[in-house]
Parts: sequence; structure tokens; C-alpha cells
Amino acid sequence: MQNPKQISLFVDEADGKPSAVPYQNDDVALSIDDSDHHETSKQPMFPSIYAYREGNAGMLGLIGFYAATFPNSLLELLSPSTIQTPTALYMALFGGVLQVYAGVKDYHHGNSLSSCIFTVFGLHWIAKGLLDSNIAFFKPVETYTVDPSVMGCYLATLTSLNLAFAVLAFCNPEGSYLLVITLSAVLFKLILVTINAWFPATALVQVAGFFGVVGSLLAFYAFMAEALAEEGRVLWTGKFSGVRSRKEAKRNLKSNKSK
Repeated sequence: MQNPKQISLFVDEADGKPSAVPYQNDDVALSIDDSDHHETSKQPMFPSIYAYREGNAGMLGLIGFYAATFPNSLLELLSPSTIQTPTALYMALFGGVLQVYAGVKDYHHGNSLSSCIFTVFGLHWIAKGLLDSNIAFFKPVETYTVDPSVMGCYLATLTSLNLAFAVLAFCNPEGSYLLVITLSAVLFKLILVTINAWFPATALVQVAGFFGVVGSLLAFYAFMAEALAEEGRVLWTGKFSGVRSRKEAKRNLKSNKSK
């Protein structure tokens, strides 16, 4: 049996639905009979539909990324000297646990790229939360410091992974410009904080915070695009399959006219 088809992190602009169905193979597809397997919940505030299917794990990952990256980057931009230790556990839970969970669920859905993205960034936020709060070492915050060269090497590794994600997202025919731009903004932030680990400068922290704010807001926009798509509404994501096919059609039209 062939591997499950990949599911794009963002929805298809054409019909507002995911570009692939979870667990769908070329020779096997799971189908749901609405008449037999659907039951509407009775909650008045948040009515839902129970079915033999799972929700969009990407939405959890995106909102987890936004919930951690936005406040962290905003503090770096507006108050770069502020110690963020009080928010460490918050970032570890929202940015860490939530993204790791989304990554594991996306892996089961056959979406390898977004699974790697969410899991890596989720584990990063968990590690950052443990280090910043010193829970892992059971020491007072003011008595524990991390050697700058150690943090620089760690951040350089994370930056290289982010670069790989951005390149893979651009090469993925089912990807989108929104995903590439979001990962690029985060990449610029990581490059700057890596440089700052070896050569500390307030300006580097603030510019890194700016790119982090941009990346987190783009992630929030992507979350809204995913959520509205379930209601049949479509926001722009720059889906490659549509954009590239239109460009190819125009090139073919011009070449035919020239002949």
C-alpha cells in the first residue's frame, strides 16, 4: 500500500477545503456516510458535529505558535532588556505542549512537513521554558546563566532547521506563499538572535523582535484562514497549485501565440 498523500498546511483557495483527505491512499479512501455517522451536539454555545474523523491539527499548532512567539517577540521589540522568566511556563505550555501535540496529530494525518515544523518549534519552546524558569536545574533564576557560546550553537542549529523548513515549503508543490513568508520571517528572527548570542546588541534584539511579531501575526492570519475555510470562506494564502498553474497557463498561451 502506498504512503498517505501529503496534506498542505493551508487550505486550497479554490473551494476552501483541505487539498487532501487524511488517510486517503490512491487505492483506499475512507468515506463517511452523513446519514449514519453524524450526530449534532446539544451544546448551545459551541455546537459541533461528531463523526469518524479528526479536526485540523494545524490550527492548534498555528495558534500555539502565535500564543508564544507574539508576546516573546513583542517584549523583545518594545522592552529588549526585560527578563521574560515570569512568562517561561506560559510559553512552554502554549508554544511547546500545544505545538508538539499538533505535530504528532499531523504526523498521523500523513502531513510530514508541518509535523516536523510544529514538533521542532514545540520542543524549542519547552526547552526555553525550562531553561528560563530553571525548573530543570532547581536553582534560583539569578544564580544560573547559560554560556553565550552554548546558546549560540543551539540557536544556530535551530536556525538551520528553520532554513530547511522554508526551502522545503517553497519546493512543495502543494505549499503556499503564506507558509514560506511566515517561515522566512521567523528565520530572520532566529538569525539575529543567534548573532546576538555571540555579539550582544540591543538593536539586534529589537529587530529580531520585529520579525518575530511579523511571523507570529502571519501565523495568526493562517489560523484564521484555516478556521474560516471550515465555514466555506476563503482567505488568500497564495496556494502554489493555483498560482503556478495560472502562470504556466499564461506562458503556454504566449508560446502558442508566438507559434
